[in-house]
Amino acid sequence: MVKRIISAGFLLAIVIVAGIFGYMWIEGYKMLKDQEEGYRVEDIFVDADSIFAGKTLKTSDIMERKGFSVVAVRKGGRYIFNPSGDERIETGDALILIGESKSIREVKAVKGQ
Repeated sequence: MVKRIISAGFLLAIVIVAGIFGYMWIEGYKMLKDQEEGYRVEDIFVDADSIFAGKTLKTSDIMERKGFSVVAVRKGGRYIFNPSGDERIETGDALILIGESKSIREVKAVKGQ
């Protein structure tokens, strides 16, 4: 049983918009990832000996630190964008941070990366 028919034009518009925003996001990510100073995007891999493993974002104190924000948590192949403080950090996760290069370097040093 057909519940909804989507026009080809509407579908094409979605593909075009997704392509434009996807491209802009990828280019912006590359630009921020390659910054030495200023603002950047960085991921922190959580291994078994990480001080963050087994804690929530709130109890890990990473959300209390200044100069960056946790914008996503990568769990396997899926991303949790704008994670809440109740999100549990597990071994194998990656924390995606955006913020000041200096602050991100400091948290990576604490983590031991």
